[in-house]
Amino acid sequence: MRIEELVDGGLALKVGLLVGDKVVAIGDTLVGDLAELRAAMQAAPVSSKVVVMRGTEKLELAVEFPPDLDGPIRRFGLRTGDIVDGEVR
Repeated sequence: MRIEELVDGGLALKVGLLVGDKVVAIGDTLVGDLAELRAAMQAAPVSSKVVVMRGTEKLELAVEFPPDLDGPIRRFGLRTGDIVDGEVR
């Protein structure tokens, strides 16, 4: 899933993700679509990592997810835009 946009002040920007990076894993969980990304973020421990491909380089970036206060989901502060089976993801 290629990152198309980052939210100012969002977690993705804070950990060093860039527009154009391709998110491939959260922690040790591979992600291939938005549903898998969300599920992996929810299951990841507070201290985790995000694995991305930046061009041909594989990077592992440390991430500290905020503790789940009263929110049902964690937010990463990014928008993806891969086209899979004719749909934007």
